[in-house]
Order: sequence, then C-alpha cells, then structure tokens
Amino acid sequence: DSDDGGDLTGDGLSDLVVGVRNDNCNGTDSGSLIIIEDPFTSATLSVLLGAKICGETSFDDLGYPATSLYIADWDGDGVGDLLAGAASAGLGEAYLFLGPLSGSMSAYSADYLFAAETGGSAAGQSVAIVEDIDGDGIGEIAIGDSEYDSWKLGRASLVFGSTLSP
Repeated sequence: DSDDGGDLTGDGLSDLVVGVRNDNCNGTDSGSLIIIEDPFTSATLSVLLGAKICGETSFDDLGYPATSLYIADWDGDGVGDLLAGAASAGLGEAYLFLGPLSGSMSAYSADYLFAAETGGSAAGQSVAIVEDIDGDGIGEIAIGDSEYDSWKLGRASLVFGSTLSP
C-alpha cells in the first residue's frame, strides 16, 4: 500500500516494490524486497533496479504477504519511506527504512526495527504508517499480529512517532 510517498529512491518519480518470498539472498527463503524505479520501460530489470533489501536470515519471508508493505513519507523529508514486515522472522518483525534507498542491503540495516514481544507471534503480517493521532506532527506506525496469543485472536500495535526520532 502507499500513501503519497511512493518515491523511495529520491528521483522524484514513484517506484514499485516487489516482494520476493523465496529469494535466498541471506539464506533459504530469507525473502527480499526489490525496488524498481519509474519510468517502467522495456529496459531490463537490472537497469531499473533502484534497491534490494534482503531478509535477515533463512525463512524470514521478508515482504510476504503483500499486506506487509507500506510506503509513505513518514519523516517528512519529501522522499518515501518503506515499512516492511517479516512475520516469520523470529517472533515476527517489522522494519522501517527511511528513503532514499539505493543498492543492496540487509534488513539489519533498517533505520528502525520493531520486534514482537511474545512467542508464537506473527507480528509484521500487516503494517501501515497512519496519520498523526497524538498531534505531535509525526505519523504513527501500526503493526498487525495475527497470532498474538494462544487463541490466535491477533492484535494491532501502535507505535507513536514521537517515541522515535525521525
């Protein structure tokens, strides 16, 4: 999903993010996110590749499912930022990458890491950057966890932007 921050590479044009669940760039099925720069033409993918982010370790499935990606200009610098979930990483994690993004990197290099606090979790299954709820001028981070407790009732966690330093 995107909210007026689709330029992740800083070139002034919206970019496309593709989650590759079975990418083995940091171990079996670590997953990856590939940022493809606009304009989309008949050029080869290697020419259009703006950045690639690899999951931390095997079976993280970074960027899967599609609800685990959100693009918005969270820090207000005019360049899109990427919030990505990896529900299979550890107890479940979400990563916030502040744009512009370029080159190849690991999820380890995220500007912010949000990790689940309980076992059996799937935090990061869905993520979003939401409007400023507390009136401090900084958007909030929402992280869905479909398997929060033994009843699999799930929950959503809200991280106030003011608790982070954009």
